[in-house]
Amino acid sequence: MSKSQSFLPWRKKLKEKIMSSTMFCGRFIKECDQLKYVLERTIKHGESDSVLLIGFKGSGKTTILNHSLNTIRQSGHDDFIIVNLNGLIHTDDGLALKEIICQLHLKELEGDRVAGSFSDNLLFLLQS
Repeated sequence: MSKSQSFLPWRKKLKEKIMSSTMFCGRFIKECDQLKYVLERTIKHGESDSVLLIGFKGSGKTTILNHSLNTIRQSGHDDFIIVNLNGLIHTDDGLALKEIICQLHLKELEGDRVAGSFSDNLLFLLQS
């Protein structure tokens, strides 16, 4: 193991301490509250909203999102599922839909069932 690799666990622990979600989000209270509001409306009322978090690598986008989701979970609203998509990998509706099916473990929908329009497939997925 090289010297740089031996420091990785310590570096990770230090970063976790510095960037702990409560400490980090204390600096971004307004942003955390806005994101939490949109997520709660989506989870509780089924609203279809989009959120775009932009910032440099390591600026805290994922930390703010995770903090907001954890806050919602702790308030008793844990009846939601997170599906992670990557715009560089899931470049069209079909690929995204296949990944959603895979992450939701809907084995009976995998394969050639993803055909036709995106809205038809999404409706079928939601009814399953």
